[in-house]
Amino acid sequence: MKAKLFFLFFFIGCSAVTFTSADNLSNIGLANFSSTDKKEEVLLAGTLETGMIKSLSIIPFEVWKSSTSIDISYLSTLSNITVEIKDESGQTFYHSIVNPVSGGQLIIDIQGWGAGTYTITLSNDKGGYVYGTFVI
Repeated sequence: MKAKLFFLFFFIGCSAVTFTSADNLSNIGLANFSSTDKKEEVLLAGTLETGMIKSLSIIPFEVWKSSTSIDISYLSTLSNITVEIKDESGQTFYHSIVNPVSGGQLIIDIQGWGAGTYTITLSNDKGGYVYGTFVI
C-alpha cells in the first residue's frame, strides 16, 4: 500500500511541473539562454607542414564564431600550434601557443572587441598555417 501511495504522489508531483512559456524559465534561472545566438563557421584556407614528405591536406581544425566567442575544435592531435587573431590594422587581439588534442576545444571570449573584420591564423613551427576571417 505504501508503495502505491508513493508512486501516486510521485506521478502527481512530476505532472504538476510544466513550462509553457519563457517566463516560466526565468523562475529556474534559464532566462539568459538565447536561442538566437547562432554560430557561424569561419572558413579556413592554407596547409600545415608536418615535417613529413606531404603536408596535411585536411585542415585539422573547425572554427566557429558566435556573438560572444570564437570556438576552435581540434580534429587531430598536433604539437605546438600558435593561435593568433588580428584586426584589419594588424593589432593582435589574441595570441597563444596550444597543444591540440583530437576532440579538444579552445574557446576565446570576444565580448568587448570592436566591430570590424578579424583574421585568425593557426600556425606551426614547420612553416605551415591556416587562416580565416570573421566579422564582429
